[in-house]
Amino acid sequence: MENISISLGDIVWICGAIVALSGAIVVVRKAIASKITAVTSDVIKESMTECSQKMQEKLTEMNDALQNFIKESRDSDELAKENMLANARYTINNAHALYCDRGNIDEHTLFTLEEVYKSYKKLGGNTFVDKQMDDLRDLELKK
Repeated sequence: MENISISLGDIVWICGAIVALSGAIVVVRKAIASKITAVTSDVIKESMTECSQKMQEKLTEMNDALQNFIKESRDSDELAKENMLANARYTINNAHALYCDRGNIDEHTLFTLEEVYKSYKKLGGNTFVDKQMDDLRDLELKK
């Protein structure tokens, strides 16, 4: 083997080159990190904006669907209310005709008709059946 000799000047030059390269690498790394941070921030902002817009669109769709459901429910509730009023009126009308012809009514039937009448009035029923209920209350009670 041959002795390789390196002068002190060569070693200093190599160390200087290593230091210079290290400094350049630090500068390049900082520049790359800064650029990556800027690009990443822009991508995140863009993605968040897009996501926010899509969420707003979905929320608007859901709100519209909910408003439609509420309207349909109110319409359905109104129809149910009208039907219950008509059924209560029909029940009291038929009972009035039947028991007034008989001239008497049993306590349980009168109690049940009072419950129907209360519901009729709570649902907003008019005074149409008031007189009929008075007539039913005036009948002779059968035990």
